[in-house]
Amino acid sequence: EGEGELETMFHEYGHALHAVMSRTKYQHLSGTRGPTDFVEVVSHVVEKHAGKKPGRWEGIENYNQIMYAEFDRRIFSADGEGRTSLEIFADLNAEFGVPYMEGTHWFTNFGHLSSYGGVYYSYLWAKEVADVINERIMGQGGEGRRESFRKLVEPGGSEEPIKIVENVMGKKWEGIKID
Repeated sequence: EGEGELETMFHEYGHALHAVMSRTKYQHLSGTRGPTDFVEVVSHVVEKHAGKKPGRWEGIENYNQIMYAEFDRRIFSADGEGRTSLEIFADLNAEFGVPYMEGTHWFTNFGHLSSYGGVYYSYLWAKEVADVINERIMGQGGEGRRESFRKLVEPGGSEEPIKIVENVMGKKWEGIKID
């Protein structure tokens, strides 16, 4: 329980750092005011420093995140036309083999459905990009880490995310390699 709360605190702290450390010409492009698929990268980079070790439930958590992303996609696409969100969620649970209790509305507490509006998948993408960036940053000394983090947060939403990532990595982005 406490480990999850610490992880959430670090994640949200990452958003705060992104907001206060960005240096943009226009305030409406500062911090997390950028493309949705990039705003979570910084918070995931910081979250990794909460010290959580991969556990036996990590695969289940990722599976759930994939299901949530698919639910988000379906309710904001033509796939959801003419169906209630409850019907879509119940069907998705069956497709994913996840038990569903009739009459429950868990997804009404899932705030990201309204704020992400069809692009929740980006949360998982950002997590993977953050893993790649963390490997790069952690391989550096203290000053190198600070410089890399500065390169990550200062542009806010004023530059293309791929350009920011390449600047941090010091090389052309080749995508995420899945083993």
